[in-house]
Amino acid sequence: MDFSNIFFSRIVRALHLDPALYREVEEDAGATIQAIAILLITGACTGIGLAMTGAGNNIGGLSVFFMGIAGSTLGWMFLLFIIYILGSTIFASKRKELCFLELFRSISFSASPGVLRFFIFIPVVGFFLDFAAQLWCIAGMIIALRQIFDFSTGKATGLCVAGWIIYSVLIFGLLKSLGVEIVLPPK
Repeated sequence: MDFSNIFFSRIVRALHLDPALYREVEEDAGATIQAIAILLITGACTGIGLAMTGAGNNIGGLSVFFMGIAGSTLGWMFLLFIIYILGSTIFASKRKELCFLELFRSISFSASPGVLRFFIFIPVVGFFLDFAAQLWCIAGMIIALRQIFDFSTGKATGLCVAGWIIYSVLIFGLLKSLGVEIVLPPK
């Protein structure tokens, strides 16, 4: 199999929440490029979707596109860092030899449903697709955490939820301190 066949096969397996995939990419150093590609693709989908909503019309669609890629990718990396710290300290993984790149590869594949963010520009439906993508990513992340940390599903869920809570508080706090207005979808 060539790179693209393996890559797309792995994306399909991630979308199917295949537990064996996460252990496979953890152990495959060659999957690092694929993990980066997934983050860039999902970031591009987020950027395009945001640009098409008209968000940030005062700064231009291309700027919104690049901010979507940067925000999505850097935000995911920040979340991974939080999970890595929590998983190897407070949640006391048995796997002390786990390195950040192994976690990065595994968890990045769980971001695959983020391609649905391309459709966030569609009124009402886009919000629900984004919400579904978030839940799908979280489900994949729980499975990945269970596999790579050798946790029970409950402990992996706890780690995932704790990571997202800390991430959300820090991100919303940062945005608030920068004076960025948080806009919720219309009711």
